[in-house]
Amino acid sequence: MSTFGPFENQGDAEHFLGLVEATLRPQCARLEFEEGRVNVWYHSDAGALPETPPHQQYGITNLAQVCALAPRPQWEQIINGHFEGVRQAESEGSAIEQQQLDFNAVCDRIKLRLYPSTWQDFEGALHRSVAPGLEGTLVFDLPHSLRSVAPALPAAWGIAEERLFELGLQNVAADGLLQPQPLKLPNNGAALAFASEQFFTSTHLLLLERYVPAEQHPHGAVVAVPNRHLLLLHPLTSLRLLVNTIPGLVALVINAYNRGPGSLSRNLFWFHGGHLRLLPVSEQEGEPVFAPPLEFMEYVQQQLPLEAP
Repeated sequence: MSTFGPFENQGDAEHFLGLVEATLRPQCARLEFEEGRVNVWYHSDAGALPETPPHQQYGITNLAQVCALAPRPQWEQIINGHFEGVRQAESEGSAIEQQQLDFNAVCDRIKLRLYPSTWQDFEGALHRSVAPGLEGTLVFDLPHSLRSVAPALPAAWGIAEERLFELGLQNVAADGLLQPQPLKLPNNGAALAFASEQFFTSTHLLLLERYVPAEQHPHGAVVAVPNRHLLLLHPLTSLRLLVNTIPGLVALVINAYNRGPGSLSRNLFWFHGGHLRLLPVSEQEGEPVFAPPLEFMEYVQQQLPLEAP
């Protein structure tokens, strides 16, 4: 076993992987860890050659992030609960496969979820780019799990993909808007945090016109979705407040991205005129570097008042 995931030391990583193996081992003949996943061969495949494809692959990156945020004594319970949820998800997946051709039976379950563009499991999922580095993916929202909407289903339903993505966003919005929590950042910076345990929290990045309507916020807002459970927002009201806010906001975004679970993007975005523009954040020698495009810099310097009204 080797160091894996968000753990601060190899001992924690090995303990986590050991618990995963202990949970899965009674059900399988063989398992192997790869970066971010575990490959499983069940007992029916006990005599399979090493090059035989695994019977199942389970992603464990998000599980590792959840454990890293919890005390060690809770890890076994978290891991057992996770894989029990996986088994429930497999059962729910079988049920939805039997219903999915009936659009009226499943339309209320279709929702839009955000994933990073680097996600490895887009095969078999209906997805499209919604912002730089982010993909919107249609899923069935089931009681204990999410199931991807297959790319072949729009044709089977006779419904355009564009309409399905609109429906997925409408169904997320129908659950209600998120409640803001004001944040005080260093150097008198300020932002709003919208957090929940729902997998669709970050999808509200595509509903920003409801949070910062143009008539009230003509300059828009700087926003971020570091992970699936968190949306951060700084309405643009003054140049001084923006300058004071950016360093603390960038640090918060990078920390939330690294911790997860469900890491999405370490970048910031400028929401203005109904569009999202990338405000890149990178790291050099372990330090964050905020490098906004010239268009953004010129706009805030020329259009924002120095002080808030």
